[in-house]
Amino acid sequence: FGAVALALALSFGLGNRELAAEVTRDWYMRYRAERQAIDAEAAAEEAEDLAEEASEDASDAAEDAKDAKDKTEQTTPSPVQVDADTARMP
Repeated sequence: FGAVALALALSFGLGNRELAAEVTRDWYMRYRAERQAIDAEAAAEEAEDLAEEASEDASDAAEDAKDAKDKTEQTTPSPVQVDADTARMP
């Protein structure tokens, strides 16, 4: 980093401000492009994680609903069972 600072100081000090400005602008533009790429990648990963989590929640809810339906069907007697039970009553 010291070499970069020295190069910039010499460029400005020796009167080559245009070159120093161009180099600085180039570094800044590369930094911004890299920063935007990193931010975009992080946002994409977060969106993917949220989508996966939502998918898992939906699967769990569907499975719970199926289990509740199965449990209801097992505990509710069918009309045939009710008629047979009342026929046995004295």
